[in-house]
Amino acid sequence: MTKSEDRYRLVKRVVTELRELINAHEPAVCRVSEDTLLCSYHIDSNKPIIAVRQWKAWKRLYIRASVVSDYIIFRLQDDAPMDSWFNGRNDVPDEPEKEKEVGFKGEFKEDPSYFKFPPETSIIEEAIKSKTNIFISGPTGCGKTTMLELLADGNDVPYSRMNLNGETSVDDFVGVWTIEGKEMTFIDGILPRAMKSGKMLILDEMDAAQPEILFILQAVLQGSPLMNTKNGEKVIPSDGFFVTATANTVGRGDMEGMYAGVRTLNEAFLDRFHYVLRMDYPSDEDEAKILQKKCGISNKYANEIVKLASACRSALKEGKLYSTFSTRKAINLANAMIDLEDIKTALRVSVLDRVSSADAGTIKEAAQRIWNVK
Repeated sequence: MTKSEDRYRLVKRVVTELRELINAHEPAVCRVSEDTLLCSYHIDSNKPIIAVRQWKAWKRLYIRASVVSDYIIFRLQDDAPMDSWFNGRNDVPDEPEKEKEVGFKGEFKEDPSYFKFPPETSIIEEAIKSKTNIFISGPTGCGKTTMLELLADGNDVPYSRMNLNGETSVDDFVGVWTIEGKEMTFIDGILPRAMKSGKMLILDEMDAAQPEILFILQAVLQGSPLMNTKNGEKVIPSDGFFVTATANTVGRGDMEGMYAGVRTLNEAFLDRFHYVLRMDYPSDEDEAKILQKKCGISNKYANEIVKLASACRSALKEGKLYSTFSTRKAINLANAMIDLEDIKTALRVSVLDRVSSADAGTIKEAAQRIWNVK
């Protein structure tokens, strides 16, 4: 089955569900998980929103798609001709239509070494292969977690991931008792599950974790069993279990005022990681390649986006900006340029409207020197 046929089946499913909801006088919202898009419709889960937006059937059917958590949400546009939806006219294409290239999209050959660009890649890959605990710090959106996931997938290393924050409790981490029927049952948290299954555990935003969670991890990081005081179980780590952690700071608190809620990490805790690595944004050349590979944007526009990002990062160091321009933000801008086919609008929705008015003015000045955007 071709890619067009797969997407045709997805359109039929979405249209059918939306019609049923409209006829039942319920909110017309269809939700499809990223896993379903990948497994059932063969749409790459790394960039599902781009894949569905690029097929012209969605625009012709007045259906818009957006991302919420791990789901793609489909709903009718405000200007959708509701009579055609209420009377049940068949708006689904009779057969898959040939897809057109979107604006700004250039050619870029598949590069299997996509994430070999940043110099830290070889260190992180070696840690994953040798099942070595590693702590990675770096500015927001520089690719810390993405690199861990891609290198784990590339080396067939199974993993579980948890995003820590000030509200993440010990119960979330090690487990909790719950009632099932008339009996009490203990549900393991992500830590004992990863230990029992022998998976790599990715812990994001480690410097935002509560101290109680850090103390639980200390013994585990040394290879010792987890003494789960919640249910009295002694959890012995299976072969293959190790911990990788990411954070915006290196455990010394937020020195620049950019990351609210981070904590100072205990020195003894950091000593449990065999590797502690500081990452930065990729080089201009590498970042341009990442934009081309991940978004499909042309070399010309990829280099211009990187030029803007570099100018903004320099302005941050000089105290002229108070927000950074991450690789993630560069990817958002590239995707918006492809989707909207308008630089000015793409810049606004992906960058300018996310920052303060003062920062927006500084970024816009830099963009004007590149694209003459007024």
